[in-house]
Amino acid sequence: MEINNKKCTVCHLVSGDLWAGAEVMAFHLIRTMADSNSISVSAIIFNNGRLADELKNAGVDVTVFEESRYSFPVLVYKVFRKLRSKKIDLIHSHRQKENILALIVSVLLRNTGLVSTLHGMPENPSTKLTIHSIIRKLNFFLLSRFFSCTVAVSNDIRDILINRGFSKRKIITIHNGIPLPSFDTDSKKDTSRSFTIGTAGRLVPVKDFGLFIDIAFFLRNHQNIHFLLAGDGPLEQDLRCKVSELGLNNFSFSGKIDDMNLFYKQIDIFMNTSIHEGIPMTILEAMSRGIPVIAPCVGGLPEIIENGVDGFLIQKRNLMHYAGKSMLLSNDLAVYQIMAQAAQEKIKKRFSVSIMTQSYIGVYLEISGCSKSIIR
Repeated sequence: MEINNKKCTVCHLVSGDLWAGAEVMAFHLIRTMADSNSISVSAIIFNNGRLADELKNAGVDVTVFEESRYSFPVLVYKVFRKLRSKKIDLIHSHRQKENILALIVSVLLRNTGLVSTLHGMPENPSTKLTIHSIIRKLNFFLLSRFFSCTVAVSNDIRDILINRGFSKRKIITIHNGIPLPSFDTDSKKDTSRSFTIGTAGRLVPVKDFGLFIDIAFFLRNHQNIHFLLAGDGPLEQDLRCKVSELGLNNFSFSGKIDDMNLFYKQIDIFMNTSIHEGIPMTILEAMSRGIPVIAPCVGGLPEIIENGVDGFLIQKRNLMHYAGKSMLLSNDLAVYQIMAQAAQEKIKKRFSVSIMTQSYIGVYLEISGCSKSIIR
């Protein structure tokens, strides 16, 4: 068999105006991939922000185009010129807008492979005909017809796409991965402070942080249990008003946090209340630090958590079940520590950034022709 040792050149197209799960995952992937002997990686970031700054600080070749300065056709032209000069083998795009732009540019470049990662399903899948629904349908059509491979971050998302007409040969599951903590992650909880149940994320409807507040209200008479919500977003004022109206003294907002390590050091349980999820980076990060997770049995969460072993899965997002598992972990230190250790081991074995990166590199090499292709 002839072995092709050509280094595969890959450019990521990512929107950089947020620092949420998709952006964090893209950062870890691109930064780790920059050390690969078989991949030459660069990134085009739309809008200056933390993602661009973090990648630059990591020594990655980054180009930033501010969307507010250019029309979409001008952005297409600028990206085309940039990638033509780099002789790119493959474009990896990360959201709807980037997918459309990547496809147009690949046509202009003529012989460029296309990969997209679907980080989650649409948050508001309304059946009404709106500009957003049209773009969403167009995005799925383009992915299924013209992209070499679509990567789903969970088997749940992969199954949904196959049911929508995607070919099984052109879609693959690669779970998100994170760097393993380099500091001491002893799972013993600090008994000198109150037992803190925390959650974090964009304050948007799909996360249903209202349920998190309801759980805090249900447990309001347990003096040793405190609730902490980290993040910002369009629903922040509504959530603050709800906490105020309920008169909760066991609840705090920390706002946007740049250093998540500080957040994880403050909490004993990470709680997720989302209506749907892919593979949340926050859950992986919490588990890697020996923090047990209580989460709903939705989306890709059962692919991370084994119920009763390294966390708890709540059927039908039942408030009382959330509260019961919270009480169990806060009252039984032995159960807590066993579950915390199991959570850490799960991340080491299955959700490390090195495992994720090697999986993506395999896809790139197959598509680009730098190794024998099995994706057609």
